[in-house]
Amino acid sequence: MYEQYSDDELIEAYLSMMDYSGEINKELSNEIESRGGLDNFKKKIKKKRDIDIIRISKEVYSLTSPETDIEFIKKAVTSDVLLREELDSLIESKFAYYQSINSNRIITPKALAESLIGVVIAIIVGAVSLALLMSFITPILMFIIVPVYLINYLIIWLITKKTRSNLVIFIATLIATIGSIILGIYLFGFLLGRD
Repeated sequence: MYEQYSDDELIEAYLSMMDYSGEINKELSNEIESRGGLDNFKKKIKKKRDIDIIRISKEVYSLTSPETDIEFIKKAVTSDVLLREELDSLIESKFAYYQSINSNRIITPKALAESLIGVVIAIIVGAVSLALLMSFITPILMFIIVPVYLINYLIIWLITKKTRSNLVIFIATLIATIGSIILGIYLFGFLLGRD
């Protein structure tokens, strides 16, 4: 009976039986053995699952927008390999992930205002950090800029809760780093002049 089945049809029959009863019948078992055995067959199923997960991820990505309802995506995306619960779980996790990426990229007035606050705070903290680093370490400015940039980015991220992939946050961090360097060099000169 199963001799005429393609590999995909055989996989579908196997998954249906396993899903329904938890075991397969003798004819299906014999056909699987004749095509390389159960281990080889399970490898084919895993490969097909991996390919299907990638396909589903791409479909969810293409359908995800701020206006999209997750129920619409659950109805639109199907799978012959994943069980409905697995499919729904995958769709929900990918939808949440893509929604967070999309919301991070949106430039809002609130993000602009928080970025400005972050720039001011980051410049001050970065400048003080730079001045202290320069006073304790031989002034090799290029190596000291990296920690200042990271400190500035951390401060801006803590205030805005948005990452560098948002253009405003990237520019704010860059401005804060440049401001920190200028102010830090000034503070270093001031501290040096006091000694």
